[in-house]
Amino acid sequence: MLVLMIGVLGWVGFTWTTTKGTTYSRELNRATFLAQSKMEELKQLSLSSDPTKLPLKDDGVINDLDNVAAPDHINADPNTVNSGQANTAVNAEGKTGQSDSIYFLIWNIADDCPVRGNKTVSVIVRWRSLLDRQFHQVTIKSVL
Repeated sequence: MLVLMIGVLGWVGFTWTTTKGTTYSRELNRATFLAQSKMEELKQLSLSSDPTKLPLKDDGVINDLDNVAAPDHINADPNTVNSGQANTAVNAEGKTGQSDSIYFLIWNIADDCPVRGNKTVSVIVRWRSLLDRQFHQVTIKSVL
């Protein structure tokens, strides 16, 4: 009986660890997909639109590419620069108001960085994991 109990407890621990790893991996995959999708959208804007369009406009604060407290742009209203509005959570498909909407999408722009005439874009996806309730984030940067 004791041997069986030890085996069951080991199996429960293994199952919990596997579930935790799988959940985090799924959340990380979805966050990375959202960040890459937003970066591709912003790259298309940089190639085909007026460079003064708001989604690619810097808020004027220097060295704020990693700023998550007051980002240049948020998912809730991408046409507003540093508005102070609350960000709206999205799901893996970028839809708001869903039960799996745990991702917060922000992006920061740095004009004339690293050289004059270029923009450095930083897309950050933050989320609170459903399993451990801790915040995690994925950051993708690119020079346009």
